[in-house]
Amino acid sequence: MKQRPDAQKNRERLLAAAKLVFSEFGVTAPLELVRERANVGRATLYRNFPNRQALFLALIDEALDELDLHSDDFWDLLAEAAVKVVENEVSHAIWDAADIDSDQLAIRHKKLVGIFETPLAIAKQDKSVDPDIAPSDIVLLLRMIGGAVHSGPTTERRQVAMRAVELLRRGISRFRTH
Repeated sequence: MKQRPDAQKNRERLLAAAKLVFSEFGVTAPLELVRERANVGRATLYRNFPNRQALFLALIDEALDELDLHSDDFWDLLAEAAVKVVENEVSHAIWDAADIDSDQLAIRHKKLVGIFETPLAIAKQDKSVDPDIAPSDIVLLLRMIGGAVHSGPTTERRQVAMRAVELLRRGISRFRTH
């Protein structure tokens, strides 16, 4: 069922506000702050997102949809995913800390892995990635990048993410240069 344009706009405003509020105050910030920042009523907030978990899932879905629009080149896609980890601290925190129904989280993990399946297969075929790397390893790679990025200063996160991708490239490339 397609939402009315004003309802869709309110949902988008809530998602944008959630990103801002959660990045400013953390993912445990009161939803009331999200509602206020989006400038919508309580009923609108809870009609769109009946609870915090529903909002978290929507934010994850949005990030995955954006990532799915990017390159079929494995390394470009991994770099873009690393940038998403840097730019959207919320997604990183949600993946790590959210008390989300494991079935719901498994669906998102499966989608993330699916986004990388074809680019990874192509990279294996052209021998730019070790054949032992499995699509399911992508979640681990992104957690590694996220851990590196979020342990350092905010101002250096993008640089750290790109360095982490480069180190991963060297580590899992089919033909290592050492």
